[in-house]
Amino acid sequence: MAQTAPGNKYKVSIVIVTYNALDFIKICLDSIRKYTTMPYEIVVVDNLSEPPVRDYLNQQPDIKLILNDENKLWCAGSNQGIRAAGDDCTHILLLNSDIEVRRADWLQQMVNVSNSSDRIGVVGTKHTFLRIHPTFGGIDGQCMLIKKKLIDEIGLLDSEQFPWNGSPIDFAARAFKKGYIYKVMPKNPELVIHYRAMSCRDFSSNTEPKARPQAIDYQQVIRKTGLNPVKIPRWAWQIYKLLPGKQFYRLTREEFLLANGKDEIRRKFYARYD
Repeated sequence: MAQTAPGNKYKVSIVIVTYNALDFIKICLDSIRKYTTMPYEIVVVDNLSEPPVRDYLNQQPDIKLILNDENKLWCAGSNQGIRAAGDDCTHILLLNSDIEVRRADWLQQMVNVSNSSDRIGVVGTKHTFLRIHPTFGGIDGQCMLIKKKLIDEIGLLDSEQFPWNGSPIDFAARAFKKGYIYKVMPKNPELVIHYRAMSCRDFSSNTEPKARPQAIDYQQVIRKTGLNPVKIPRWAWQIYKLLPGKQFYRLTREEFLLANGKDEIRRKFYARYD
């Protein structure tokens, strides 16, 4: 189930919520197995997919499988997967079923960034940006790495208020209130490909209507965590983003290289600007 790198004391529970889209589920699982070189486990929560999907998942000996008798939607399914994670896991990775891994060090890079600071609670490959101070959005749930101790401290995703979308931004705000920040991985190198909404399309013959993303008042979401949200006008944002330290979510090249143990590369890179 897990490929173990010598001396690696961290282990990630990869939680995948599935709903039909069998071809993309196969791509996702195969790419994880092919490229992941650090300790991991895979937890799959299936939200009442068609029989071919369930037949395939039941034949996978290296996954923890939860089969729901109804479509609980993404957030509740993710919480089920988080609760099923092994006690020896240090991180939880929420991963969409239509993601394809592209690099052998994809997971290790994110874990290294996560562990580079006690303040970093969440790391991911896509930023859901909002011009709302102080959190400026959060990490998109398509590929969202969370320290297990952060979940222990602030709890699971809010599946009651955000059954389909919005919970990662709420989670980021709750974490921020406790002193944690999030970091967005650089686009280069490309760690994963997201085929976008393949798991949301109606591939099935189920007659039950699918829920759709709801409109959300994100200022209210942030306010209920005890923070004071301020929406920054576009013109003011152009000035604000130039202020040092304000874009806490951006992972600088220096931070990235230091987190991944490439101090010599960092020195050579910055030597060009001396």
